[in-house]
Amino acid sequence: MSRKKKNSKRKTASGIGILNDAGTFVHEPSSEAALSEKTAAYLRERYPDILFNIDVLAGINLSVQQGARAKKQGKTKSWPDVFIAVARQGYHGLFIEQKKHGERIVQVNNQQKYTSKHVTAQAEMLQRLRDEGYCAEFAVGFAETQEVIDWYLGKEKE
Repeated sequence: MSRKKKNSKRKTASGIGILNDAGTFVHEPSSEAALSEKTAAYLRERYPDILFNIDVLAGINLSVQQGARAKKQGKTKSWPDVFIAVARQGYHGLFIEQKKHGERIVQVNNQQKYTSKHVTAQAEMLQRLRDEGYCAEFAVGFAETQEVIDWYLGKEKE
C-alpha cells in the first residue's frame, strides 16, 4: 500500500491539526481513547453500512483484576485496535493498529527496529494477519487512520 506522509501541521485550541489531501486541517486527538472515538464516529458518518469493530479497551489502563478478566474473556495481546469486516483491495478485511499523533513506531532510519517490545509484538501480529490475507497497517494519528480507511474502502475524500 502506498500512502503519502503529511508534513503540514499547526496547533489548534484543543491539540494539533494535520493538513490532509483536501487542504483542510484534521484535528488530532490527544489520547488513544479519543482517537478510537473519532475513528468510530468517522466510520459511522462516512461509511454507515460498513461492518467494523473498535477495541473499546484501547488506551485504557485496567486494574490487575480487570486485565485478568479481559484476558479470560478473549482479549488478545497485540490485537489491532480497528477491524473493518469488508473485503476490498484484494484482502479479506482491514486491521489498523492505531497510535496517537506524534508516537513513533520505528527507530529513526531503521525500518526493522521498533521502538519497544510492545510495538514489536504489534508489528508481528500485523504480519500474521497479512499472512492470512488481511490488510493490516499501523496508523499514527487520525489523519493517517482516515487515509488508510479511505484507501481501503476505495472512496476519495470529498
